[in-house]
Amino acid sequence: MVISRGRGYRSAFRKAAERSKIQFPEGQMTHILRHTFASHFMMNGRDILTLQKVLGHSDLKMTMRYSHLSPDYLNQVLELNPLKNCRLGERARVVGLY
Repeated sequence: MVISRGRGYRSAFRKAAERSKIQFPEGQMTHILRHTFASHFMMNGRDILTLQKVLGHSDLKMTMRYSHLSPDYLNQVLELNPLKNCRLGERARVVGLY
């Protein structure tokens, strides 16, 4: 993959990481981009089956490892849950369990 001015993304990312003084695990610097992409893909409302195809994974479990969500995002989702203030028995009645 090439970005503007003909530099490869790996070279550009490596230089940016060096300037920022961020320490990445050995051999994982550009691999982190795949994880970041996958997480943002999911947090922007996309579906995991499409992500699986985009990343080229044959096993959905691998895609699920890539699409980890930030704790802040999970807290935001929980706040949007219309049943968040219901007790367990009330939740069951709302969804028709009894």
